Formats: sequence, C-alpha cells, structure tokens
Amino acid sequence: MLSRKIVKIGVVISHSVIVLGVGHGIGLMGVIDIACIPNLIDDYGLTLKGDLGDSVMTIGLFSLLGKLLFGISFFVKKIAAREGLEFLGFLLLWISFYLLNFKAEDSISTTIIITGIPFILCSIILAFMMMFGDFEIHKKEL
Repeated sequence: MLSRKIVKIGVVISHSVIVLGVGHGIGLMGVIDIACIPNLIDDYGLTLKGDLGDSVMTIGLFSLLGKLLFGISFFVKKIAAREGLEFLGFLLLWISFYLLNFKAEDSISTTIIITGIPFILCSIILAFMMMFGDFEIHKKEL
C-alpha cells in the first residue's frame, strides 16, 4: 500500500530539487528555502514585485512554510488538524511553484517545469489521497 507519509515525503523532496536560474547561476529550490531564513532575520523585506531575482526569497518563504507544515502534519494525531496542515502545505508549495513559473523568463520557466514534473506527479497522487483516502497499488505477479 502506498502510504500518505511516503507520498508527502516524495512531494517535499521533488519540490526541493526543482532547478531555477537566478542571477548568474542555477540553484535548487531546497537551497533557496534555507537561504531565505537569514534574509528574514536580517529584515530583507518580502516582495513579489519585479522579476524572479527580486522575489525569490519570498517564494522561498512560501516553499519553506509549505514544507514545514507537511513536517508538522506527521506529528499531529487529530485527523482534521492533520488534513488541514496537509492542505495548507500543499497549497503553499503549489503557490511557490506557480510564482516560480510566473516570474521566470521563458527559458528558465521551461527548466522549472521540466524539473518540476516529479513534483507535479507526486502532488497529483497526494491530491487524490487527500480527496479519496489512501489506496492500494497492486503489483503484477510474475
């Protein structure tokens, strides 16, 4: 049986390895998540105005919050609270993925979408699990 925990971990990992081009190089979304923490402490300022380079830390904050909500949902016992945290985390990760594509130039956006395909697939599976409950995947016997 494919458990919801495994799919949530897959969503977080696949979102963390999305490649984006910022400045004169490329970076992984997971690195941007970590890099946004010191900028928040130093009062960097959150903005969605301008291009991807100007708003990448705000997008990283959305991504980090989504991943933290997924992490917290592992430890919550009440079903309604756990599902609420999963939904909010899911929503924040998709908002950050949308903003990455919306703010990026065409060539960078193509890279983001191609490297985001595992995230899209894992999140579709998680969305079905959130709507219809866990399901079993039967292996073909040889």
